[in-house]
Amino acid sequence: MDKHPTPKIHCHYYGPIASVGKPSIGGYEAANRKNIDTLRALGVNVTEHPNPVKPKIPGGAIVYLKLLVNPFGMLRSAGKKETIVHITPLPRMLWYPSLFCVWLAKRLGLKTVVDIRAGSFIRFYENRGRAYRWAVRNMLNFADAVTVEGKAYVEYIRKLTDNKVTPHYFPNIVKEKATDREIDSSNRRYNIFYFGRISYSKGYSEMLDAINSLDDRFHLYLAGNISDGIVIPDSPKITHFGSLSPEELAAKLPRMGFFLFPSKWSGEGQSNSLIEAMGAGLVPVASDNGFSQDVVADAGYVLPITASGKEYAKKIACCADSGFDEMSDKAVRQIRINHNVYTEIKKLVDIYNRLITDH
Repeated sequence: MDKHPTPKIHCHYYGPIASVGKPSIGGYEAANRKNIDTLRALGVNVTEHPNPVKPKIPGGAIVYLKLLVNPFGMLRSAGKKETIVHITPLPRMLWYPSLFCVWLAKRLGLKTVVDIRAGSFIRFYENRGRAYRWAVRNMLNFADAVTVEGKAYVEYIRKLTDNKVTPHYFPNIVKEKATDREIDSSNRRYNIFYFGRISYSKGYSEMLDAINSLDDRFHLYLAGNISDGIVIPDSPKITHFGSLSPEELAAKLPRMGFFLFPSKWSGEGQSNSLIEAMGAGLVPVASDNGFSQDVVADAGYVLPITASGKEYAKKIACCADSGFDEMSDKAVRQIRINHNVYTEIKKLVDIYNRLITDH
C-alpha cells in the first residue's frame, strides 16, 4: 500500500476499539479496529484510547468513569500541530465524557474529528432532554470536522447547526479480500450465515423460523456471543461456532452462501457484519433497518422490518433456485466500490491533513 505523502500525523483515537486479533464485542469495536490498522498502514501514528468494557455485574457501569480520565492521555501532545484527536462518541450518558474530550482538545490547541457512527443519533437527539441536545450541538460546533456513517445524517446535522457544520460521509468499510470461494452452487446446497451478537433484537427468532421453513438443502451457521435468554436448539440444521477471532471468521466465510440479517435493533447503522459478509461474496437477505438499504442496494434483498422468518426463507430459496452466482458477484462489487477500506481511509487522512495544514 502506498504511504500517504504528507507530514507524519499523530492521531489520538477515542472510542470502542476491539483488541488486535481478538473477537470483537460488536461491529462498532470491529470497525474502529479496521480504521486504526489501516491508518497505521498509511503512515499515521495512532495512540489508542479504548472505551472500558462494562462488566456484567451490579454497578458495572462505574467503569465508565475512566472515560473522564482517558482524555488526559492527550496532554503530552498539547500544542503540536501535527496531532489530530479522533473521537467516536456513544449516545446517552456516554456522550458527555466525549464532549469533555473535545473541549479539552480545543483547550490544548489540538484539531478534532468527531465521527458519528451507527443509526441511533437522530432518535436520541429527538427523544432526550435539553441537556443532551445542548451537549450534541456543542460537540458538533466545537469539532473541526465531523464525519458520519449514514448519508441521512449529512443534511440533518447541517440543519441542526444552521449550516455551520457540513459533515463528511465516512461509510463503514472492509478490507478487500482475494478469497477463493468454496461455494459450488451446482450442488444445490447452501450455507446460511449470521455472525455478530446473537439476540432477539438482531432477529434471532426470524432466523430460526427461516431455517425451519427451508428444506434440507440449507444449513444455518451462527457465530458470536449469545445474549441472555437465547437458547440454541439442538438441530441438525443449525450450528453455533461460538465467538470467532478475525482469522477464524475469515476461514469460515468462503464456505458460506447467504448472510441472514433480520435485525430489529434500534441502533443499527451500516452493520460491520453485513459489509464483511457481502465483501466475501455472501448474498445478503436483510431487514430495512438502520442504513442496511444503503449497504445492500441492489446486491441482495431488503425486507420490511416486520417481515417474518418465512418471508426471509422465500427470498433465500428463490435466489438459490435462480441467480445466486450473479447476486454473489454483485455483492462483492457493491462493497469493493462503496465500502473499500483503502479508498475511504485515504479520504479520512486527507481530512486530517487539511486540518493540520490549516492549523
